[in-house]
Amino acid sequence: MSAVNGTNFFDSFVQGSYGTQKGNTQPSTADFHVEQNSTPSQGNPVVFMGISFMGGGRSVSASVSKADGFSASNPVFLVVGTDVDGTPFEKIINVNNIDPRNASLAEMYALNGYRAVNGIPRIPMMLMNPDSPDSLDAPMVANAFEQGNFLSPLLELAATQRTTGNWDSHFILNEVTSWLTQFPRA
Repeated sequence: MSAVNGTNFFDSFVQGSYGTQKGNTQPSTADFHVEQNSTPSQGNPVVFMGISFMGGGRSVSASVSKADGFSASNPVFLVVGTDVDGTPFEKIINVNNIDPRNASLAEMYALNGYRAVNGIPRIPMMLMNPDSPDSLDAPMVANAFEQGNFLSPLLELAATQRTTGNWDSHFILNEVTSWLTQFPRA
């Protein structure tokens, strides 16, 4: 990893996002959980908001709320956002149908909405960024709906953190990757 994206940067970002760093109570500006009752088109409160930086000054941003018809057995979320080219989008996503080995950014946002609704700490958006762990300028997907493997880079990063002895980061990544492969689908 480069010096910018190396262990110290990663540790401080993950610890800041998970709140394990002493004195850090504020979420990252690139990854925040919304507490207010902002409402998208279906009128349901937003449960998660995020932004993914795509390199070259481009980004995808979205808010996630429960879609109409949401229930424990039908975990559907409305993802509303702006794609890299500035085009607005709105999509209903059932998290039971998501495979993180072949998912879109919009689907990964929906998974974070599911975690928020179920009281599970959010996945830091840096970890769901479609970039290789080595470079924030080499996006794996080009937009909010292109499919990519979000799991393999996280598994590789967890192994790197373990090898270098960064146990806090390794355990956080291990929880995220375990949940992504085993989360309770209805």
